Amino acid sequence: MSGGRRATGEEGGVVVVVVVVVVVVVVVVVVVVVVVVVVVVVVVVVVVVVVVVVVVVVVVVVVVVVVVVVVVVVVVVVVVVVVVVVVVVVAVVVVVVVVVVVVVVVVVVVVVVVVVVVVVVVVGSGERRAPHTFGSIAVFPPARGRSRRRAASKAAADHVTTSTTTTTTTVPPRPPRPPPARQASPHEPRNEAN
Repeated sequence: MSGGRRATGEEGGVVVVVVVVVVVVVVVVVVVVVVVVVVVVVVVVVVVVVVVVVVVVVVVVVVVVVVVVVVVVVVVVVVVVVVVVVVVVVAVVVVVVVVVVVVVVVVVVVVVVVVVVVVVVVVGSGERRAPHTFGSIAVFPPARGRSRRRAASKAAADHVTTSTTTTTTTVPPRPPRPPPARQASPHEPRNEAN
């Protein structure tokens, strides 16, 4: 009977040891699993945070670069348009001023030439030759060129007409008064005898 008791006591000690070992192993495994899970969660969270931060930074940088590029392009386009408009306006103003000045100069020159020509023609055609008076007969200076030939032809015609009229005139009952001294025509040649 004592042998059985001894064996039962030893078995109880072994069971206690086994239970303790199992409990320790389970606790260790649980702790290890918890630590691994925590580490994995922390690593995943850190990686996600880093990725999110990197993506956000990249997006912000890209947006800023795009905005800067767009602003620069808009500014360059606006400056180019303003420069082109200013150049075109200045060119148009210069061309208009040049055309106006040329037209004014041409008009002034034409007006001056026309006035000079009109004055010369009016003065030349309205110039009357002052007659030279010999006694009671006014003799005009002889004409020049064609005017001289025309004056000679007219004087000859007048002479023929006067002679014909003189020969065909009938004597009136009363003696006529002596005719006044005939004024020579401006186109007749100078009478050297008078």
